[in-house]
Amino acid sequence: MLRINWKRDWVGFLNTWVLIGIGAGSLIAVLILFILGLCAGNWDTYFDPIKYIIIGWYVISMVAVLIRIGVYRVGVLRERERLKNSKNQKTKDNS
Repeated sequence: MLRINWKRDWVGFLNTWVLIGIGAGSLIAVLILFILGLCAGNWDTYFDPIKYIIIGWYVISMVAVLIRIGVYRVGVLRERERLKNSKNQKTKDNS
């Protein structure tokens, strides 16, 4: 059976914190710009930066998730190969 040890999954752990940091930073930046827009009363000045922050947050988050999926896939393939080799080794030892 294929099992991944989540206690040793540092890439997933770090990726989670990266996503939390990206989200928190984007939220804080949008809130600051929203408050500045409320105070100034000029939404045209603050709408474009808010839009770019949200687009940047989305793109960077998707890149981080795709990197995580790629790293996970490599780990699964290595684990399958290791299990296959150990199974072949047991077969050879029994012969």
